[in-house]
Amino acid sequence: LEFEEAPATFEMIAPLFHASGWGTLVAGLQGSANGASGSAVEHRLAAPTTLHPVTYSYTIEAGDESWAEQMAYSLVKEFTLSFPGDDAVMVSSTWFGRNGTPTNAMGSFTAAGTLSEAEEIIAGLGTIYLSPTTYGAGAVAGGNILGGEITFTPRWVPKYSIDAGVLYFATAVYAGLDVEGNLTFENWVSGTVGIAGSAGQREKWRNEQTQFMRINIPGGTINLGTTYSNKLFMLDLPIKYTEVDALDDQDGNDIVTINFVSHYSEGSAGNGRGTCVIIQRGTQVFNGA
Repeated sequence: LEFEEAPATFEMIAPLFHASGWGTLVAGLQGSANGASGSAVEHRLAAPTTLHPVTYSYTIEAGDESWAEQMAYSLVKEFTLSFPGDDAVMVSSTWFGRNGTPTNAMGSFTAAGTLSEAEEIIAGLGTIYLSPTTYGAGAVAGGNILGGEITFTPRWVPKYSIDAGVLYFATAVYAGLDVEGNLTFENWVSGTVGIAGSAGQREKWRNEQTQFMRINIPGGTINLGTTYSNKLFMLDLPIKYTEVDALDDQDGNDIVTINFVSHYSEGSAGNGRGTCVIIQRGTQVFNGA
């Protein structure tokens, strides 16, 4: 099941990571209410390494006013985040699950309950950091980065058991994660965060140097917030450049795109594949709860 590209919001992005196998970084924070009257929900998630978290799957309903069906045990097959400097973060995703069935005898949608007010994650309000040492340290690269894209591909393996008595898969096992993406730079000579120059990003590609990347995007104020006063999307990944594209232009201005992969950082025990922190307004631990 494909979901076409749409603006990402603080309220809807956590399920994509949950259904991609990302689990708790801190005990109890798969999703927990914080602040006055549970004014904020906090997710601190880590990509699995040697320890795999509990699998969180979803039930997806689709249809029209005449008939609706549902897909149980839905997991993310792939999702992509793009970060245009002048717009909202965009997200597209592909899901898989068990065979579709009618939602009920009448084929009507399940009552959705009270929906949260959603706020788009605006890429231009955030900052991208690049560092050769640790998450969040090093120079601010936001002034030179015009955009980027990251694709997450969890390797779920559906298991079809002979003794299950059904034709659909009985469970799905997490077998790994592939992460790749790109960053588009203004073709400047600007220290370690410029694309050019003796210490620039192109040289880091030539030297096969690993780096840590932090994407930090704050959101609106959380009313009654005590533990947190603002929404937040923060993604940390270890990256290594794989290819530098040919010089291109944007409205006649020179730009360069560098492609990267994200694997494992031995210097970050327990969260070496990457982490994600999401702070949203509301009282629900999981969307729709």
